[in-house]
Amino acid sequence: MPDDREPLLTIEAKATTPAPKVTGGRGALLRLLLSLSSLLSMRLDLARLELQEAQHNIQKRILWLLLALTFVGMALLAANVLLILNYWDTPQRDTVLYSMIGGYFALGLFAFWRLTAASRQTKNLFSSTIAEFEKDKAWLKSAARKIEPQSESDAKE
Repeated sequence: MPDDREPLLTIEAKATTPAPKVTGGRGALLRLLLSLSSLLSMRLDLARLELQEAQHNIQKRILWLLLALTFVGMALLAANVLLILNYWDTPQRDTVLYSMIGGYFALGLFAFWRLTAASRQTKNLFSSTIAEFEKDKAWLKSAARKIEPQSESDAKE
């Protein structure tokens, strides 16, 4: 099923003024820190976006759940009244009442079971952000390995 919702927020790259050229080990460290702060800022924006999306989805689900429960409850109430009125003067009235109670109890247990199953299957909040942090961690490790040999050659000069 294609997702035709519009995003709540879009993240755009911001143009920044170029940093002054610094050479040597300090320059590499400065560039690394600038990259790190930019990555952290983008990841925090992603986390905020995920939180807003989760909140929006939860609000939508609660609204639809309340509407569904209201209308189903009204229909069940009317059906119960109809059954009770229909069987009130017959010897089966106790059987009908006990059957209704047992049926509602069974439906309640089924709904509780489905709720717990659905709760276990929900996606972890911030999973995309955590995945991006893991990618950043791997990138920073590889960048640090590339900087170390250059820093040693700069120190010899």
